[in-house]
Amino acid sequence: MPQLLTYNILSALKLFALPPSMDTARPKRLRFALFTLAARITSHAGALVMKLGRRANEFADFVASRLRITRLSAA
Repeated sequence: MPQLLTYNILSALKLFALPPSMDTARPKRLRFALFTLAARITSHAGALVMKLGRRANEFADFVASRLRITRLSAA
């Protein structure tokens, strides 16, 4: 039964929130893409700064996805 819930949630995420590059993604690929984004967090002038490497565009896609999910839940 949990597999059906996971499938439904993943299908909704692909349809409404995730970038087109993740249309064929399975849960394992999504976990890998999200948890392997490397960044360095530093403090500069009293603010926390996150410095991203080459995969900054992928992180931007996940942030945009999160914003779309927030908008959907508010509606």
